[in-house]
Amino acid sequence: MTTTTTTTTTSATLKLVTAATLGLFSGSALYMSAVEHPARLANPPQGIRLFKATIIPASVMQGSLSLTYMLVGAVTGVLTKDPEWFIPTVVGLAISALTLGWILPINNKMLALPESSTDLAVDGSGNVEKGKAMLQRWGRLHWGRSLISSCALVYMINKLVKGQ
Repeated sequence: MTTTTTTTTTSATLKLVTAATLGLFSGSALYMSAVEHPARLANPPQGIRLFKATIIPASVMQGSLSLTYMLVGAVTGVLTKDPEWFIPTVVGLAISALTLGWILPINNKMLALPESSTDLAVDGSGNVEKGKAMLQRWGRLHWGRSLISSCALVYMINKLVKGQ
């Protein structure tokens, strides 16, 4: 195998890995926003229980996928000398800023709700609506992650289909 063939094969593989991991991230974010989170909102006390049980494994999965598509996208951009392959990295950084700046504080507040409470949607002052409001705000912010990553995915798939 020649160096050119190896480079072409490596580039194609990296492009597919970037698109696939971005697709997994985007798909899981869309599922959370469109399916799981509305179910949480239907019954806030139970929804917060579910949130508390799933947020850590979901964060590990989403973080791993995000790091993968950001790093592989950057390597692809360097290898192919095509700056558009840095888009997944930029998108990942934007999503990370959204997550760390706005979503994580809500995660921490919901995780801090007492387990011993008879109604986990109670925020400590007895206000059930504040727990529901946290879920609603989290959902709106999470839609941002879902839409940003989905737009990037469509763009990257378009590049793949065009053979770029």
